[in-house]
Amino acid sequence: SQDEYVYRYHTTGEAHEANTEAQCAAPNTYGSEFYPFTPACLAGCVPDELITSSCPDCASSGYVQTCSSNAVDGFTSLFTPNATRFGASKKLSTDTSYCSTGTGVVLDDPSLKVKWNAPYLKLTIDEAFPTASHVLATVRGLTLPEDGIDGPYAGVTVSVNTAATGPLSETAVESVPVIAALHHSSLDLAEPFAGVATRLKLQMNFSVDVPKGSRLQLTLPAFSIDSATSESDILDYEGSTGDVHTFGFGMAVDKRTLVELSVNGTVPVEGVDGLGDHGCMLTMSAVGLDATPIQHVESAPGLVGSVSISFGSLDFGFARIERGDGLKVRFPPSTYGDADGLTNADA
Repeated sequence: SQDEYVYRYHTTGEAHEANTEAQCAAPNTYGSEFYPFTPACLAGCVPDELITSSCPDCASSGYVQTCSSNAVDGFTSLFTPNATRFGASKKLSTDTSYCSTGTGVVLDDPSLKVKWNAPYLKLTIDEAFPTASHVLATVRGLTLPEDGIDGPYAGVTVSVNTAATGPLSETAVESVPVIAALHHSSLDLAEPFAGVATRLKLQMNFSVDVPKGSRLQLTLPAFSIDSATSESDILDYEGSTGDVHTFGFGMAVDKRTLVELSVNGTVPVEGVDGLGDHGCMLTMSAVGLDATPIQHVESAPGLVGSVSISFGSLDFGFARIERGDGLKVRFPPSTYGDADGLTNADA
């Protein structure tokens, strides 16, 4: 212990550079994503001798209780009471083992000093390790490659430089998780109109090999599909739960192979906003693909609310309408006649 206290508080916050004492101080950037900033913690208690002498009002403060007979000291036998709140000479020394670079290194082994300097993670060992010892360090806050991680082919290596043997050659890391990325994904609609029957065509390929038996979950909010019409050389329909439709890979697929699926369905009555938050997702846990939006979804404009007509105006709204899109309003000839030179056929 640096200060002979055996219990202290830890708070969360942004990872940051921490190579000097100044950098080791946490920045004032506590965002809502870090809430709660501290875990449940002990508040301590006030011993009787402090209540009767230096802090007569402590017992009535309402924040800290008086100590019971089961209370134990929160400091070691070497503890010397001394103010540490003010003055540079009273500051705690920089904890170099826990102050590391910005992405945040968790030192699972206290005998390690770790430095992240992309693309290298450098571990310095402060004491000798017995043969076959297990070394563990966790790095958090890294951004995964856009191309995913292709398991043993990810190019992750480890090398060692010891005083006894000098540098040893780089060795490929044997166990690396597979995390797939979508190289391409699209959903096309044969009839891109809200509320109508259509043929859906899904295309996708992945950055990693997909084993036979892997399951693909296709989320299509408010769509309905006819599973009996599903066609694919690779995917077999397995079932649906609400808007989530599950397909199994009937064969192994090499990376970058284009996978296609066609199925009849009905477009949601509110339409599909292909350029916005359409909610169409792909998930495949077998290769580490979390719920990922389909990259290209064809829009199907849908009416929002009701349509009303009055003398001189027609009121309606669309989920999305863009410049160049066409609009057709039909007036039954038995009800309406020509207006301003327009015929029913033209309108």
